Amino acid sequence: MADAVPSTAGHPSAPAGGLRRDLRRKLIVLLVAKGIGLFALWALFFSPSHRMEVTAPLAERQLALDAKAEKQ
Repeated sequence: MADAVPSTAGHPSAPAGGLRRDLRRKLIVLLVAKGIGLFALWALFFSPSHRMEVTAPLAERQLALDAKAEKQ
């Protein structure tokens, strides 16, 4: 037993293969969750279904312009 190599599994300087795998998994889950959240915000507030069509009469009414006054 004199040739046995001591275990370094619990030592702070031990290779962190399992820790890296856990960290990678957490980062992937976080990035996927952020992507889903960003898509939800886009779908709720910025998607084409939330855009209104701007026409000349709507713009005139919004800006309180009188089309007859401009023609004179």
